Amino acid sequence: MKLNLKFESVVVADEWLAEADRLHDVMRWTSLAKRGPLEIGTDEIVKTYKRDTPGERERLKEEGGEDGIDDEKRRLYKEWQKLVNMSGKEIQSFLDSDEGGEAGLSRKEAGKAGAGGKKITSGRDSARAIIRMLGTPMAKWTANDWKWAGKQVNFISRMKGAKGGMRDDKGRPTRKLLALKVWGHNPEKKG
Repeated sequence: MKLNLKFESVVVADEWLAEADRLHDVMRWTSLAKRGPLEIGTDEIVKTYKRDTPGERERLKEEGGEDGIDDEKRRLYKEWQKLVNMSGKEIQSFLDSDEGGEAGLSRKEAGKAGAGGKKITSGRDSARAIIRMLGTPMAKWTANDWKWAGKQVNFISRMKGAKGGMRDDKGRPTRKLLALKVWGHNPEKKG
């Protein structure tokens, strides 16, 4: 709804805006009352009234809404987006290429490669998870997706800092480059 109002003075305009704010608050609190009684001292009452304060509404609007995602997951997602710089299509094309066929451990290889009987994660499984996750909004990620995101951020961060170049002296990709690509990060990608 658009209002086209003309006021004779700033004082009248300010009074009108103050009344509009008051009526908005009354309508909001009335809608809260329609929800039924909230038990004092419960998390429900704290969440309900905190959510309906102007500051909280503004914060939620800036963060993309009330989606139940905590700050830790938001930080992880932001870091994941920064590090996973390949699209799902690029990852799939890489996996289907000759280079991609050699990159990353299979489940079987990963099961044998862990030190001290500790199982490590397959790069190819990670690639498939990334492709799925790129097509899913953050708010709909499962607990498994969050677990994968943590593994992917850890692996990419660790591997980026590892010694060695991305290409050998003949210009061929090193295992480091292939590993990064299978985990969704192409360090040679521009922009």
